[in-house]
Amino acid sequence: MTPIPIWLLVYPGFLLLDATGPAQVFSTANDEARDAGLPPPYQINMVAAEPGLVMSTAGVALQAAALPDPAALAGATLVVAGGRGVE
Repeated sequence: MTPIPIWLLVYPGFLLLDATGPAQVFSTANDEARDAGLPPPYQINMVAAEPGLVMSTAGVALQAAALPDPAALAGATLVVAGGRGVE
């Protein structure tokens, strides 16, 4: 089974919990699958418009890869973190 891509989109001023909460949920699902002898069902990717460190409102930065070409998002799940930076 090919893992389902999960794209977590962050931007300067995102809310830390809005990015790390979903990341942890999918990571825990992967752990549970491994514990059951199954392959991990999700591939978690932290992305941003500009790759590199992206600062949250909490002052904690996350490392993000470049946002993929829109064609790569077909069949994937895109989670957009909330926050004041969305404006």
